[in-house]
Amino acid sequence: QAVCQHGGGPGLWGIRGNPGVQTNQQGHACNLPGRTQERDDGKAMRIYISHPYGGEPGNKAEIERIAEALAVKDKANIYISPIHCFGYLYDKVDYLHGLGMCLELLKVCDKMLVYGDWEHSTGCKAEIDYCKTHGIPYVLHCDPKKIKSGR
Repeated sequence: QAVCQHGGGPGLWGIRGNPGVQTNQQGHACNLPGRTQERDDGKAMRIYISHPYGGEPGNKAEIERIAEALAVKDKANIYISPIHCFGYLYDKVDYLHGLGMCLELLKVCDKMLVYGDWEHSTGCKAEIDYCKTHGIPYVLHCDPKKIKSGR
């Protein structure tokens, strides 16, 4: 696994990551926006955004800011926030059922980017474990402060 440094800390290119992936000008081996991310078939990548939620409006706002900045900067791919898909159910379904819904969504994604204090998030750690088990590439510790809106 290639190690990447993006401002705030280390990141890991997930286990399915192409070992021959080119590095950017800072020598990073991950494929973050700013560089075109492509699938082998030329279709848009579905990129899952993992971030702690806990039903907190502030977390949802931060996820929205990150997702918007990524989508504006990288129009070639689709950024998916499970919080924006299922957050309205947070207090209405059992936690494990909600997490299962998120993992079903992650299953159809090509890659996962992990933001926020994921080390203390049961959901984020479960999503990382899912990626490890199912060979989905992921990047840890993306520094959201480095992502600016493209507007």
